[in-house]
Formats: sequence, structure tokens, C-alpha cells
Amino acid sequence: MLNDEKIYQSQVDPNSVIYNDSGYKYYEDAYNFKDRLINTYGLDDLNSNEAVDANGNPINSEYFTKNVAIFEELDNLSGTYIEDDNSNFNMHKKEVIRNSIETNLMAAISNYNKVSSSQANFSMPRLDDYEWELISNNISMITFMQGLNIGGKIYNGHAIVQNDANEDLVSEESVYILYNGEYYRPQDPILVQDSTNLNDAIGLVNIDFERRTALASYKSDIEDVEVSKNIYYYPRIDLAAYSSVINLNDDGTTKSVYEYFSGSDVTPRN
Repeated sequence: MLNDEKIYQSQVDPNSVIYNDSGYKYYEDAYNFKDRLINTYGLDDLNSNEAVDANGNPINSEYFTKNVAIFEELDNLSGTYIEDDNSNFNMHKKEVIRNSIETNLMAAISNYNKVSSSQANFSMPRLDDYEWELISNNISMITFMQGLNIGGKIYNGHAIVQNDANEDLVSEESVYILYNGEYYRPQDPILVQDSTNLNDAIGLVNIDFERRTALASYKSDIEDVEVSKNIYYYPRIDLAAYSSVINLNDDGTTKSVYEYFSGSDVTPRN
């Protein structure tokens, strides 16, 4: 997407970068959204005391800071922006997350106690503020262990596993270039030859060319019963390029995709 329009990689040229106003569009959309919040929905004076649950009942949570103007930073007079960590909006958002997790966990534990045959009385553990920071700022998982007899004592504990180093990474081995009815690895020398026209080439992840399994059902003509079986199919039916997909032996002529992009001895292509 470029300037709110869908374009192909072959259409990108230096002018596309020079005249790219996607950043401007982002702030324009943000401003329009702010305008709707204030002038259309009248939420600029929304207060934390007005919080209600899904049924419209007031929420009197001990975690909610009282009498806080949630969208105070929209007028930009407080010196804080709404996306700042210490903004009223973000602070209230974390309080809502904490209240939701605790409320649902306490209900689940209470319901389990009613049907459990265990002698232990399970309860919601008290999590410290720093632990709630880990939970609300990262993709995380909370595990509980309660009622474990460890020889004269009962163990109750919990642990938080957080993912604070997640990255979306697509390596060159995960990508194929579909060109002229065949798919190539990005470092295939054919792709950088002068005679190769890549205007209609597209990049695809390698799993699009791997066999997949699906469960299909049909009615048997013999016994008139429903029969299920596994079927196998390929998402794409394009042919694999012999030079770089079928024949994986490096004859010394292939280079990594990073070498192509560096322009050391090969002219990069869009």
C-alpha cells in the first residue's frame, strides 16, 4: 500500500519514495479519529468513574484510579500525548486489563471450587504491581499451582512466562519468487539476468508450495453412509525452478540475497 493505494512492486520507483505521503495519511487519519471522538461521540470528558461492565452495571474496582479524565491528552494542554506510557488513557487501559483478568480468574476459580473434590480451597493469588506490568506490557502466560502437599505444608505458587523478545522474521529461505510460471529462490542468478523481466514477478512464502491435508466427507454410493477421508492438495500448482529449488547444489554462481541488494557486482532490481 502506498498513499492509500495498492501498487505492485514493479511500479515502485524513486519518485514513489520521494512523493510518499503515507506518514501524512497516518496523522490525517489519527486527527479525523480524534475529531470523531470529541465532536461526534462527545468522549473528550469521559471519566474513569463512569466505567461499566458488559451489562451496563457500574464497575467499582479497587484498581481504577478515581475521577480520571481518560482522554485528557486529546486537547494536548497537559504536555502529555495520549500514546505516552504515563498518559491517562494508557494508565486506565492497564487498569481495565488487570480488572478483567482478576474478575474472570476469580469467577473461574470459584466455579471450580464448587465441583472440585480436593480438600484445598483454591483462591486467586495476590500479584505484585511489577508482575502486572509484565502481564500488561507483554504477551504472557500465568500458571498457578495450589494445594500441593510437600510434607506437612501446602504449596501455593504462581509463575509468569513473558515473551519480551518476539520478532516477526522472514528469512530468505522462507521466500520464493514466482516468475514466468516457476518459483525460484531469491538468490537464483536467473532473476538478475538482463533478459529477465520481473515486472509481473511476485514473492510468496515457501509454505504456499507445500502439500497440505484436509478432511473431506462424501456419501458412499454403496452403503449410503457418510464417509470421511484425508485428501492432499497444493495451494499453488506452479512448477519449481530446477536451477535453485530442485537442484540445491551450489555451483559457485549463486549469491545470497544480501549480496544482490548490496550492489557489489550485481545491479539490484526492484
